[in-house]
Amino acid sequence: MKELCQLAGNWDGRTVPAAAMIEPKLDGFRMLWLRDWEGRPTLRTRNGYSFEGVAHIAHELAAWERHAGAPWVFDGEFCVGDGPDTLARTKAWCEREHKLGGVAGRLFLFDGMPLSDWMAGGCDVPLWQRKAKLERIALAVKSDAAHAWDWRPGSRGADDGASPVELVASAEAWHVDDVIEQAGAIWQAGGEGVVVKNPFAPYRRSRSMDWLKCGRPWRDKVQWKRAA
Repeated sequence: MKELCQLAGNWDGRTVPAAAMIEPKLDGFRMLWLRDWEGRPTLRTRNGYSFEGVAHIAHELAAWERHAGAPWVFDGEFCVGDGPDTLARTKAWCEREHKLGGVAGRLFLFDGMPLSDWMAGGCDVPLWQRKAKLERIALAVKSDAAHAWDWRPGSRGADDGASPVELVASAEAWHVDDVIEQAGAIWQAGGEGVVVKNPFAPYRRSRSMDWLKCGRPWRDKVQWKRAA
């Protein structure tokens, strides 16, 4: 049975793909915009469970999909708050706090593809082109005047200014030191680390060494090496 999404391996600290894309490693819950058995779009975890209390995100992703021009799958990380307690706050919202009503959190998108590709097991379009498509969709949604007046669920027309869906920014890395430098800046700010991605790789619904995590275990290892 295929996974619902592509999963990352662990960075070995020795190799970096040419012109690697470096993205922040977000510390929330993985979330995908998928169709249910009746063909209705819904937000689900990487294990297939539906999310509650995120109607504002679903509303925004519906606009993204309209501008994509076809049924799409969006892949990202759902986070409530930011900083070192993000995972705990996200977990609390998903398990308990959403039952009190209202909406919370944002979805940080890092990938997407047509639904037909996802159903076939993945997308052969390279990552850099998939991200470029997401950037074009994001710009179209932002420029959509009609959507700007379409109130999100729970907002009562008074949003806090932060979009419920945000595209994760990428930076380049050509050397191991580039990865450590960028991860170090995130660790210093209390973040989780980075994910090193091959920009020319396809998307596959399985664990892939085209995505490599450089998280907190590497933070401790790097500090130990520098201290030595």
